[in-house]
Amino acid sequence: MKSNFTNKNQQHFLALFLLISVTGVLALQSTNEVELFLQAKTYFYQRNYKKAIEAYDKILSEYPESNYLADATYWMGYSYELNNQLDDAIKTYDSVANNFPSSRYADEAGVGVSILAGHLVRLGHKQY
Repeated sequence: MKSNFTNKNQQHFLALFLLISVTGVLALQSTNEVELFLQAKTYFYQRNYKKAIEAYDKILSEYPESNYLADATYWMGYSYELNNQLDDAIKTYDSVANNFPSSRYADEAGVGVSILAGHLVRLGHKQY
């Protein structure tokens, strides 16, 4: 039995597949939102928490409908924590827990609030 899927059909299919793939990759690469998130993560892993916080904050302000909002908010909170800005870390973690309850970071952010608030209470901060 001979296949109706000829070599020419295979070439057209492959060309279409490549076109769709390349278009998707180019669209992803040109997305400032993605580039900014990756830059923020780079700053974080370089331990430049101030720059990371600025980049995460920029995502939150410039891309309010972003798919990265929960991630950016969590990582901003973690950056605050590691930069010893504990009040800001608590507020940011609390934002993750309250605004993104189905996020993969919601539980961890809630734990972060509890741990940091407990730490600040032991240091004499009565507001927690």
